[in-house]
Amino acid sequence: MSQNSSVEPPVTPVTAATSPGLEGSVSPTSNYQSPPSQSEIGLRVSIRLFDDEGGFRDLLGRLESPTHVRKKDGTLREFDPLKIFLWKVVPE
Repeated sequence: MSQNSSVEPPVTPVTAATSPGLEGSVSPTSNYQSPPSQSEIGLRVSIRLFDDEGGFRDLLGRLESPTHVRKKDGTLREFDPLKIFLWKVVPE
């Protein structure tokens, strides 16, 4: 009698240690990463947000304030810092 059982690979939490260049910290229990600070304003950032409909959405642009990113097309996008899953400063 043979058993067919699939083995799922272990899940590695996303942290600054497992993702070089990741700023802030991720709590494995809440999946919340602290938002960018005043010192990141003016820098180019990539921000992954929890989406209200499930999943995630990404913003890429220059951080204008703790709640706004200016995209390369010039539009200003507002986001809720409490919905940040991950973010990082990206090279110019």
